[in-house]
Amino acid sequence: SHRAAIDGTVAEALRRAAVSPADLSAVAVTVGPGLALCLDVGVRKALSLCREHRIPLVRVHHMEAHALVTWLPSCHAHHAPRPHPPSASVPQAPPPPPLRSKLLPPFPFLTLLVSGGHNMLVLSRAVGDHTVLGSTLDDSIGEAFDKTARLLGIEAIPGGPPLERLAASGDPRAYALPRPLSRTRDEALRSNCDFSYAGLKSAVRMLLEPQQPPKKQRKQQRKQQQQQGQGQQQQPQP
Repeated sequence: SHRAAIDGTVAEALRRAAVSPADLSAVAVTVGPGLALCLDVGVRKALSLCREHRIPLVRVHHMEAHALVTWLPSCHAHHAPRPHPPSASVPQAPPPPPLRSKLLPPFPFLTLLVSGGHNMLVLSRAVGDHTVLGSTLDDSIGEAFDKTARLLGIEAIPGGPPLERLAASGDPRAYALPRPLSRTRDEALRSNCDFSYAGLKSAVRMLLEPQQPPKKQRKQQRKQQQQQGQGQQQQPQP
């Protein structure tokens, strides 16, 4: 979870940058839009650092942070080994390369943002100057992956990675699934930059339903699997 990972993530970021918290001049943190429970973890950590070291807090738009992530400096410590005491038998690391001085890509640029519940095509002209050219009309691509994974009996969250691994060994020509918005008669939808995944998700469900047991039976099977998993956890270790 975010809460379990935040301390280690911040410590590793500082290690890679070769700085201590006392060296920071400010702390930037994404404040929204997004899942409040997840964003709250980062905000609380940022506030604690700011209070402890008496430095300012910089609030950042969540989606703008994703769009500009390539502008992060390519710090040499990212590939550096963990520090160790000097030793004649251990070769010292080579001097670090200079930080990247050029911001890439230069403005203006086009970004496809796919993050959790967000799915949008954004034209960025400058920091703070962005135009959303298209967004999802229903589900985001992440939601479509998760819901499709559940239809296939995949319980993992998120469902995208195991679904992608299954697809890699499948036959892409086995079933004819619709391309989103390709059959709409609405010219505005056909000519704009919006996305839609509800129809594709429904097509997958209709394809799977004849091959699956009734919903009540599937619920009973999941319940039995959960009970079996709990029973295995409770068994005493030898």
